[in-house]
Amino acid sequence: MSIVYSSAQILSKAYFKSFHRFKVVGLENVPKDQAFILASNHASFIDPPALGCALPTSICYLARDSLFRFPFGGFLKKLNSIPIHRENMNIRTVRIILNKIKDGKGLLIFPEGTRTHDGSIQKAKSGIGFILEMANVPIVPAKITGSYKILPRGKIMPKLGVKLTVRYGAPFLIEKSDKSLERKERYSKMAEQVMSKINDL
Repeated sequence: MSIVYSSAQILSKAYFKSFHRFKVVGLENVPKDQAFILASNHASFIDPPALGCALPTSICYLARDSLFRFPFGGFLKKLNSIPIHRENMNIRTVRIILNKIKDGKGLLIFPEGTRTHDGSIQKAKSGIGFILEMANVPIVPAKITGSYKILPRGKIMPKLGVKLTVRYGAPFLIEKSDKSLERKERYSKMAEQVMSKINDL
């Protein structure tokens, strides 16, 4: 774990504990010595640091490619962020993601693809199913509550005092869909499995 990453973890955790009564449930469910996918609902820009700051190991993050422009690009890369184009994930990006997993890294994904507009959990995007199928590693479902009230879309300053809770569920292996199905349908079924686990937390 790099100094930049560990420092970001410490500062994020201190902020959430000080201003948002940060609570973490089920941390024991997160693997410490093997690759895994951490799949969570997505309500706010604060979700990635909230989900990652309590973990005993560093993980990789998928981030919108437009965020990597100067002056944030170098900093995001030091935080293990991988730039992606949400509408068209190319082969090079997929290869980087799979190599990180092959190297034993954890990877945070948001099956919904983008932040919720109203605080409710959205339907999963089918495209995430491709990563789920190719990665073939345990998936840890996670549910974050409070982040939408703290920093919803369109807001710049967080609302202090709102409780923030992260729940990590038991890891599971994705049930592979019938290969005779069309690709999009196959990926959708896998993505729906993950969202069902998240909703159950």
